[in-house]
Amino acid sequence: MWIKELAKWIKNYRFIILSGIGILCVFIVLFMYIICVNQNMEWGLFDKYEWGFVDTRLNIRNLFKDKNTNENIVIVDVDDYTTLGEEGLGQWPFPRSYYAEIIKTLSEDGAKVICFDILFFEHDRINPDNDLIFAEAIKEAGNVILPMAFTDLEVPHNSFKDQNIFIINRSSVEFPVEVLRDSAAALGFTDVFPESDGTYRRVQLIKKHQNKNYQTLGLQMATCVLNLNLEKLHIRSDNKKRIFINYQGEYRTFKYVTFYEVYKKTYREKYPDFFKDKYVIIGSTAKALGDLKATPVSNAFPGVEIQATILNTILQHDYITQSSPLLDIFLIFTIGIMMVCLLPRFSPLFATFIVLISGGIILFISIILFISKNFILTTIPLITVTGLCYIGITSYRLITEERHKRKLKNIFQRYVSSQVVNVIVKNLDRDDFSLEGKRKRMTLLFSDIRNFTPMSEKLKPEEVVNILNEYFTSMTEIIFKYDGTIDKFMGDCIMAFWGAPISHEDDALRAVKSALEMQSKLKDLQKKWENKGVPPVAMGMGINTGEVVVGNIGSPERMEYTAIGDDVNLASRLQAVAEGGQIFISQSTFEEVKDKIEVKSLEPIKVKGKAEFVTVYEVSGLKEC
Repeated sequence: MWIKELAKWIKNYRFIILSGIGILCVFIVLFMYIICVNQNMEWGLFDKYEWGFVDTRLNIRNLFKDKNTNENIVIVDVDDYTTLGEEGLGQWPFPRSYYAEIIKTLSEDGAKVICFDILFFEHDRINPDNDLIFAEAIKEAGNVILPMAFTDLEVPHNSFKDQNIFIINRSSVEFPVEVLRDSAAALGFTDVFPESDGTYRRVQLIKKHQNKNYQTLGLQMATCVLNLNLEKLHIRSDNKKRIFINYQGEYRTFKYVTFYEVYKKTYREKYPDFFKDKYVIIGSTAKALGDLKATPVSNAFPGVEIQATILNTILQHDYITQSSPLLDIFLIFTIGIMMVCLLPRFSPLFATFIVLISGGIILFISIILFISKNFILTTIPLITVTGLCYIGITSYRLITEERHKRKLKNIFQRYVSSQVVNVIVKNLDRDDFSLEGKRKRMTLLFSDIRNFTPMSEKLKPEEVVNILNEYFTSMTEIIFKYDGTIDKFMGDCIMAFWGAPISHEDDALRAVKSALEMQSKLKDLQKKWENKGVPPVAMGMGINTGEVVVGNIGSPERMEYTAIGDDVNLASRLQAVAEGGQIFISQSTFEEVKDKIEVKSLEPIKVKGKAEFVTVYEVSGLKEC
């Protein structure tokens, strides 16, 4: 009974159980995504890996797509040569009068905006009067933006006063010294904070201090360059007023001029109008000054070029956007359910191809969306839900179903050859394969030892058992050799059939070949037994082909895989009338093998259970090819 129930479970209930495992995997991934989203982690437990793939997509885009940079952005660089070279300007920090000279030079050359990424929170250490000189130059130019900085990172979200625009409050702020602050055209904060993995990817555009809003340095420059207020810039920021810094390449994506060259005016000989209408950012790339940060394009990217990239992103309207949490959850759930519906229907090998192809499609779409639309499609959770569903479903199948198949294999090894057992197990999942009782055309074989009773009376019981075991072992090997199925042993009688559970086009011929080889083998055994004093025996055999019912048949307490029907009885009757050494086949069997075997036609015989006479043939051998 349990064999029938096991097969039924595998076919009818497997999908429900595997679907439950898949749905559980979907909710595990959703939990991993949601659990830490409000803890400064964009994608929950996937944060580190998703950010890594964001960086990969950005670098792939930069590899295949032209840079979208504003040609008017120029960086005046306080580099190592400026501070350490033989003709350098001396030890850092420079006197403020140097900056005053730089501003005058840039103003004379027609720079549109001049922005400093150098902090001036303390008075000039060399000569306080230098602050006045610097302030005067700033005021005279009228287009100089100075930096400021916030000292605290962030206050809890529940202290927001204006939840609609998500301006983060800061408890304190550092400004340039008062004389410089009053002279500047505008102030902009330089704060850019890294993501959870320490990489700088986004910038807060607006921060609030003492009921006053301050803009980041890049945004402040953009409003001055375009002469537009914030509302008219149409910036595509998120709900916390952040934008992605759209890095266009590695270090020196923008034009660089050394601070030394500008101070000495050496560039004017070849490029007298170089700074005309330029947006100039003055900062440092010198290693000694330590303004190098980890970014998607470089692990040591100058802070001044980060500010230039922020300005470029706004001026070029080249914003990176990302999928919303609601879309992410929808996609995780949808793709997970698709895997739940698909994977249980296929073999583990084919399911592997489905998962690999699905993962490749997700990666491909994600990369294409970023290259063409600057859109970040959440990817790692989608890959994870695909893989986790596969692992969960496949593991269950390999652990549980394979164990049940091994049980079936152990059962059927008593009836059929190991090759046939493997075919049965392999085809168990097919819809057209069943162990239930059904009608099939099959060939049946019955064999019985003649003179067995007189022989058993002359031998000891132990000797009879040994002879029967040797006989059955030899006959079983031959039947299995021709992919037959042993139904049962009945005393010294063998019932076997061909056509179930696996059928072949030449099942009738296989049965006849098996019978001929069994007769030959019995003669070999007879010679061996004669030396032990065993009386001579012979074997009568009957073979018939026809429609029978085959499958698991019996009661709930005892179930057997067997065949029943009138054609089964006819094969048994033919065996009963065959004498020792004879193989009788019916007309139906003869029609299927007549071109391959030698037979002797016999007179029709009357058999029990049949009203009409039955045509019978005696097999004498195989025809020569």
